[in-house]
Amino acid sequence: SAHDARIVNAAGRQRMLAQHVARSALVLRGATSPAEKEKASTALRESFDEWRRGHERIVRADAERREGLLRVPSNQKRFSTLEDKFLGVESSVQRVLAQPSPSIQELGGCCDAYVAEMDYLLGAMERDSESQATSVTRTLQAIVGLALVLIAVEGLFVFRPLLLGLQSSYGRLRDAHEQVQRELAARIEAERERDELKGLLPICAGCKKIRDDKGSWRPLELYIEERSEARFTHGLCQDCIRRLYPDHADAILAKIDRDGATGDGAG
Repeated sequence: SAHDARIVNAAGRQRMLAQHVARSALVLRGATSPAEKEKASTALRESFDEWRRGHERIVRADAERREGLLRVPSNQKRFSTLEDKFLGVESSVQRVLAQPSPSIQELGGCCDAYVAEMDYLLGAMERDSESQATSVTRTLQAIVGLALVLIAVEGLFVFRPLLLGLQSSYGRLRDAHEQVQRELAARIEAERERDELKGLLPICAGCKKIRDDKGSWRPLELYIEERSEARFTHGLCQDCIRRLYPDHADAILAKIDRDGATGDGAG
C-alpha cells in the first residue's frame, strides 16, 4: 500500500540520519576550541532530535493501530527490542555529549544495532506484503478457472447471460490484480530508492575526507556523489568571508546582498 511505501522511504531516511548522528559525534570529538565544541554539540543534538522524530513516525504512530511494521505478528513481538535499541542510542548520545572520546565507538555500535533491527522489521513487512499479493493473484486465478468450468458446464443453457456476467467480473478482477501489481511495484521502487550509504563512515576531523571501502581517503563531496543523486556547489558563508578577507568583508557582503536583491548574485 501507499502507507508501506512511505514507511520504506522513512526507513531509508533513518539510515541517513543515523550516519549524521555518528558523523556529528566524530566532529565533536575532533573539536578543540569551546566554540567548536558548542557548535558540534548543537549539531549532534539536532541530528538526534530529527532521528528521534523519524523513529516516532515510523513505529510509534503505528503501534496503537497495529499497522505498517506492526501489522506483522512477528514484528509485534520484537517491537520492544527496537525500542530498547532506540533507548540505547539515546543514552549513548547523552554520554557522547558529556564525554565524547570514550563513547564514540559505543554510539556507532548502537546506531548499527538500531538500523539492523529496523531492517529486520522492514523485511518482515515487505515479505508479508508480497505474500498478500501472491495470495490475491492465486485467488484471482482460482476464480477465473472456476468461471471457465462453469461456462463449459452451463454454456449450452445460459451462455449469453453468463458470458456477460463473466466479462463484468473479469474486468473487476483484472482491475484488482493490476492495482495489486502497481502497489507491489511501488514498494519495490521505494526499496530501490533507499539511501545506499549506511553504517559508521570514517571521516577525518581535520580535512573532512572519508575513508572508502578500499582504504583510500576521498573528498566528502566525491564520496557522496558516487553513491547518491546528490550534487554539490561551493561558495563561502559570511563567517568564512570575514575570516579569510577581514579587511574587505563588509564590502563583499554588501555587494552580495545587492546582487541577491537584483537577482544577479552567484551562489
